[in-house]
Amino acid sequence: MERTNGSTWRTIGAASAIYLALSYAVGMAIFLIALRYTEIPDLAGRLAVVVENSSLVFATNLMMYILFGPALIGLALAIRNEASVGNAAAGRAPVDLAAVIGAVWAGSLVASGMVANAAIEPAMELYAKNRAEAEAYWRAIETVTIGLGNGNGEILGSLFTFFVSLAALRGNFLSRPVAILGFAACVPGFLSVLPTLHDLSGLFGILQLIWFALIAASLLKSKRLGAITSPRRS
Repeated sequence: MERTNGSTWRTIGAASAIYLALSYAVGMAIFLIALRYTEIPDLAGRLAVVVENSSLVFATNLMMYILFGPALIGLALAIRNEASVGNAAAGRAPVDLAAVIGAVWAGSLVASGMVANAAIEPAMELYAKNRAEAEAYWRAIETVTIGLGNGNGEILGSLFTFFVSLAALRGNFLSRPVAILGFAACVPGFLSVLPTLHDLSGLFGILQLIWFALIAASLLKSKRLGAITSPRRS
């Protein structure tokens, strides 16, 4: 029973990690390359992008924030399950911290995405009637969504990454590159909290994208090895 449960959790964890990595990749491609949203210095220009591409912005928020949260929780629980088996229990304390921080991070991201998407239609209605009021409205929305979405510093994401990496290093239940890359990603993540270094959050996102992919590969490898070593039922 334990082996079957472990295999199921590894599947959930790997699928969640793959989704998180793909969400980062697609979301960055849309916001940074297709829409160039973060490159627009003035509020009026950013609002115009949202109004003109409302469906795409809605779908991207859904993918990068609202669905990202549950996938993050799935990954956190899968990693916690890995840390509870055998010698991996040495990493249980930091992975418990990671699970709690992951839940807080997931909740803030879901809230950010839901607020952003709920604000699109009212913004479009105001934009058609009074652009000055629409801009004032969108300024307030951006303040809330940036704060909830960790746009002013990747403190929660960095803490989650740090404690998962520490647990992996202690418990040896994920590949060593996962821990090494996780610690490396934390550096720009923590530094991005400083007002003058917010732009480092982009580097953190790229490194964490690769980190999620490595976690997925590690969990899938563990699942295959578990299937090979498990005794067959007669």
